[in-house]
Amino acid sequence: MARRLPDRTAERILDEIIRDPDAPADGKLPGVRAISRLMGVSSTTVVNALSILEARNIVKKFHGKGCFVVDAEHHAAGPMYRNIGFVTPTTTAAECLMRLYESIERSCLERDLHVIMATCNSDYETEQSVIKRLQDAGCSGVVLYPVTRRRHQLANDYLNREFRDFPIVLVDIAFPEQNRSQVVFDNRRLGRAVTEALIRAGHRRIAFMQQDPISEVMHRSTTDRREGYDAALRAAGLSFHPSDIWPMPNTMDMMKEVDIWFSRWHTSPHRPSAVIAIDDNHAMHILHYAMAHGIRIPDDLVITGFDNMTFAQNTIPPLPTTDPDFHHAGEVAVDLLLQEIEGKAKGPINYVLPVGLTRFDRLPRRQPETASAPV
Repeated sequence: MARRLPDRTAERILDEIIRDPDAPADGKLPGVRAISRLMGVSSTTVVNALSILEARNIVKKFHGKGCFVVDAEHHAAGPMYRNIGFVTPTTTAAECLMRLYESIERSCLERDLHVIMATCNSDYETEQSVIKRLQDAGCSGVVLYPVTRRRHQLANDYLNREFRDFPIVLVDIAFPEQNRSQVVFDNRRLGRAVTEALIRAGHRRIAFMQQDPISEVMHRSTTDRREGYDAALRAAGLSFHPSDIWPMPNTMDMMKEVDIWFSRWHTSPHRPSAVIAIDDNHAMHILHYAMAHGIRIPDDLVITGFDNMTFAQNTIPPLPTTDPDFHHAGEVAVDLLLQEIEGKAKGPINYVLPVGLTRFDRLPRRQPETASAPV
């Protein structure tokens, strides 16, 4: 049986173009029209022939760039970069980070790139050394979910001193002072939206959990949410009560503070009827201690979280929380990183993503006359 024309054309491309000693060192093949004229066949036949060679892993086609020989010594099969890094503080109890990684990996696979994932055990110096190792390993850039900085670390952040010619895009936990492209969530507006939802439900005293200033931990998400919280109280004409700011020390004894707080809550004649936790993990701990103190949720106290973790959907009643789209954040981060790698970015880009509320529409309406009644 005679071989099909596309098969014969594929062999001719292999013999006459790919194996030509004078073929370009970068491995790029002539365009479809040029091959069509050279071999006297239609463009459709050439396209089919190239598909045959691609199925045999001899060439690879890249949209908008052309067709390249897979094993050329210095081929430009798509971008010259092949690997990018993704650095996270930890992989334990980090559902958001896994969502982010899934998105980054998917975005890279679509571009025939590989992701090298590394963790730094939530340590600032380790993060710095991990980025250096990824750079030495041949990564062309890094998507970084930064370790939470302390005040002195942010003031002299290595990101402003080192790797200045190495593309790094920060996600979520980032500050303008780091002078890097970043993808962050609009936590200022989110903090205001959460507080306003509680106010609409009849709450007039709302506690807000944040890091203890003594620890000097700089957590931008919480800082921005606090600004939104303050703005919502002012807009509603509600008084700010310093005792409603609930500082949490950055120690393993943090939950002891929760226990103490609830002991005081029981005896206070003007206690908060809602608390905005740092995230869903903290909200669950608060829920546990509240129940241990005989506090009815949500009748006596409404607890809200952030990040829409899977377990937050299974509480009774389901935990009011927020829904940041980490999948979208990963896609945007990869896009920004590739712009920097390809030299298309003119400077650091700050990309802010909106965040919606989840299950806040189920908040029970609180009666004003019982808002601060003692137990």
